[in-house]
Amino acid sequence: MKGQPAAPASIQRRVRRLALLIGLSAVAIVLVILGLLTVHTLRYSELLHNVTTASEFNQDFKSTIDQKMYYYVIGSQYSDGLPLAEVEAAQQLARELLDTTTQRESRLAISSVLHLCENLEEKIYQIRDTESYDERQAQLENNINVITSLIQEYMYNYLYYEAVQLNALQRDMQIRLWYCWPWPPRPSSGC
Repeated sequence: MKGQPAAPASIQRRVRRLALLIGLSAVAIVLVILGLLTVHTLRYSELLHNVTTASEFNQDFKSTIDQKMYYYVIGSQYSDGLPLAEVEAAQQLARELLDTTTQRESRLAISSVLHLCENLEEKIYQIRDTESYDERQAQLENNINVITSLIQEYMYNYLYYEAVQLNALQRDMQIRLWYCWPWPPRPSSGC
């Protein structure tokens, strides 16, 4: 009869082990969920920063460059000189966006913006080195205005692709939280 007192102790040990196993499993699940939320939040924040930065840039870049170059070409008293600082700032912004952009279409669009800004800088120097007013005016219309329009268009493309990624990331987060969360029970969702 020595075996009878050992049985309750054995059951208590099993219950403690089971409680410990359930507790550790719950902690592991919470940590995985927190990890997924952190990854999604960081990616969402990065995409939102890219969209906001590109939007601020695109809001007035074309009009500013076109106006400053027009004043420069006509020799207006309102001319502040060549808008080289603005073009350099645009190049720097494009490089920064390129560093944080992961999607192929977005990278192509922002790479195009960077190359067009480099081309714009060359065309600005070309106008500076041109003496004839008519040639400068033609270069303004055929080079500067066209390039700034293309920069604006590619930046809009970039914004579109990044916004699509934002939407996809948000939808993915909602699906994971709603359909993969264990309670309340839902139909099989493939999670």
